[in-house]
Amino acid sequence: MKKKVALLMITTLLAAAIAGCGGSGSDSKGSSEDSAKTESEEKVEEQAPGEETVVGETEDAFKVEETVETGGYQKNESLSADEEVTLTVFGPGVFNVGEEGVTDLNSGIYRPGYNEIIERWNEFYPNVTLEIETASWDSWQSAITTACLSGEVDIIMHGATMTDLTYDLSSYLDQDPEYYDRIYATASRRTSEHPDEFKVSGISVSVSPCVAWLDTKIFEDYGVELPDESWTYEDVLSLAEQMTGTDPVTGEQTYGVQLFSMGGSNLWFNYTQAANALGAKVFKYGPTVSECEVDFMVPESIAAFQLIADLSKFVSPGNKEGVAVTTTLNGENDWAILFNDGVMNSYFQMQVAELDGRYVALSMPQCSAGEYKGIPTPFAGDNNMAIYKDSDNKDWAWEFIKFMTTDEKATQWVVSNMEVPNNKAGKAMVQELVGENLATAIDNTLNTLPEYYNNATNDVFNNVSFGSVTNTMITAVDNVINETMTPEEAAQSMQDYVDEYMSTLN
Repeated sequence: MKKKVALLMITTLLAAAIAGCGGSGSDSKGSSEDSAKTESEEKVEEQAPGEETVVGETEDAFKVEETVETGGYQKNESLSADEEVTLTVFGPGVFNVGEEGVTDLNSGIYRPGYNEIIERWNEFYPNVTLEIETASWDSWQSAITTACLSGEVDIIMHGATMTDLTYDLSSYLDQDPEYYDRIYATASRRTSEHPDEFKVSGISVSVSPCVAWLDTKIFEDYGVELPDESWTYEDVLSLAEQMTGTDPVTGEQTYGVQLFSMGGSNLWFNYTQAANALGAKVFKYGPTVSECEVDFMVPESIAAFQLIADLSKFVSPGNKEGVAVTTTLNGENDWAILFNDGVMNSYFQMQVAELDGRYVALSMPQCSAGEYKGIPTPFAGDNNMAIYKDSDNKDWAWEFIKFMTTDEKATQWVVSNMEVPNNKAGKAMVQELVGENLATAIDNTLNTLPEYYNNATNDVFNNVSFGSVTNTMITAVDNVINETMTPEEAAQSMQDYVDEYMSTLN
């Protein structure tokens, strides 16, 4: 009961504590090629030993009460216990919480520090000293590059996107297939050097799937039945149309749906979601970028833009213009359905507003065509760990990554920092924290992720190897939403850009 009361004190600014690749709301962790953190993430203060949190609870109030069995990390006896090793971890990510733990200035929430991880690791390997140095999300890629070139880095936090600096982990996974079965996702990328192959450039420590939040009050006001996990985008269109208008109970204007990142830098998510749902295979990868085939004019791609256009009919005018974008679950929204990748943030927003039960979560609508037909539209951002390609301690680095993603106490630590662990058996911990509804939606999405799936380098879109294609896509999606381009014109604008880019490679 004590823990429940404490959780109700969480404020909506918890987004800063859990965002991994972007801003708050639908721009939070989950952008595939990683935009900067919000400044509010850094707004934390160290908690003095023995000091109580702002809300009058001890730090243990914010931890999972029971250590849930997660399959158990097993000490690797093949690694020498006699050699003295220093393992250096550098970069932004989950360790930004700090060594001693912090109390968020805005929410009063205590987040356990990484000293607990060091202590737990040394229970297994007292001969291996962990040196953890965190980096700000401001210019984090430059900071990582500088640190790696200094030769003092073994593990790069959130470095999987920087494939030129990372060691391919495929050989480790091949040697340990049971480990692969215990996690949801690898942090894999197609690279510009070898676009027809995946490089397992890192392992996700925490993951951030997309879910759909449904406002049950608006559904009830309109007398519309809630969908189930088998819903598709055709169902979304039907539901959105029914709930766009004047709310029969409140008399307020409501809109059926709010899309991803309205007015934000991740607006392109809307295309990848629609294209995956409709099986729009645009990219056929060759051994080099110049040998790739790209065709945005395939019927499925045009249909994806059309789906965005159709959905945007039921989005508020302000949202289309990128203003009055409300993603907070506090009862003040005018949307019935919200597509959102800040799942933990959203849950605690609902808790602080004392609206538990008003909003329910579903995994994203199922794909209706293509190789992903019948599964929720795939999407997962992450906080990951990569091994620096020139590290002298690769085996130890790999062991630490395995430890972080399978040890019970490490998994508990990740959850206590309000993250979804990349550990299938960790679902019980997540469910204890956020309840069965959200935990199930998360699990449904993550358990159906295609092997090596990555938001940024897939068959429907690639924002790594083709210049500034992302900016072109953002413009195309924005124009479709605001009806200044037809779906055909949007697809043609994408094709024109890629053709021009490809011509520079010859």
